[in-house]
Amino acid sequence: LNMAATDLDKSIVAQYNAFAGKSKTISYTKGNFANNDIATALAMDADASRIVVSGRERETTLLDVETGDILWKAKNLKPDLQTLLQYPIWTSALDFVSSDGGEMEIQGSTDLLAAGTAYKQFRIYDVRASSGSAQQRRPILCTKEGALSHRVTALCQLDSSVSSGYGYVIGDAAGDIHAVDLRNLGKGTVGRYAGPGGSIRKIEKHPTLPILACVSLDRMLRTFD
Repeated sequence: LNMAATDLDKSIVAQYNAFAGKSKTISYTKGNFANNDIATALAMDADASRIVVSGRERETTLLDVETGDILWKAKNLKPDLQTLLQYPIWTSALDFVSSDGGEMEIQGSTDLLAAGTAYKQFRIYDVRASSGSAQQRRPILCTKEGALSHRVTALCQLDSSVSSGYGYVIGDAAGDIHAVDLRNLGKGTVGRYAGPGGSIRKIEKHPTLPILACVSLDRMLRTFD
């Protein structure tokens, strides 16, 4: 919004149907699923030019803020090798990964998106707007099975002063805050911040100091070094 302080009329500048964009409808997994028309996760990049949205049985989709056009769309993991069943989709937290001035990259990309799911997964996507077969739609990194025990509810990236920018903290529905290193994501978590007694609702990193703050459903605000 580009309005003077005296001109804040709280009007809606633009409105999009998250599940019926201009380019094509954001598809969902066919079946008798409840609440598959509800957006459950949302994030905007640093320059406010792109927004990403996802839902239950709705794949994560990147939109242009000005036009509403679809720039990129995630693709589900390959079916389970034993059962041949598709993995369920339910993204519950999204966050654009800061590349720290282009110095941090993973598998050749600095345009990255972090996603947490209601099915106890943490994923990293390459959201470069390349087209055709060159576009990477499946996650390039993912936590191993059993690394997380509960629904992911909040994500926060640790800056270069703490972990070279490759660190992330993941809050879940049980009140646990797990630390992971994107360079070794397949090996599991590297630690846990203890204390919260309810579902984590928000985690924030101090802009200059090595301090984390979180709020949870136990009605407490906590800070961590």
